[in-house]
Amino acid sequence: MASVQRPMLRSIHSTDDLGPIAEAIYPAQPSPATGINNYGQVIGGSPAFVFGGGVMNVLDDLIPADSGWKLIMAYGINDTGQIVAHGRTRRRLRDTV
Repeated sequence: MASVQRPMLRSIHSTDDLGPIAEAIYPAQPSPATGINNYGQVIGGSPAFVFGGGVMNVLDDLIPADSGWKLIMAYGINDTGQIVAHGRTRRRLRDTV
């Protein structure tokens, strides 16, 4: 059985499993958490995601479907919610905010 990496949110008082990211679509894909802002919003990837307020969102679901982007990994999030991510557009890999 393959192990699956799952993002975790750890504080002084608890450790919370943020759950599988699109597990049915991306089976056995690691989904590491890569950043957190001062409001507790957590980002990561494979696929790129943001977790905040108890809600998990795949970043591709938050951008227009016809944008041409497929977001792969989120690397940073500031306190205004702007996210630095890596993705593919028109078959080219690029970074975006």
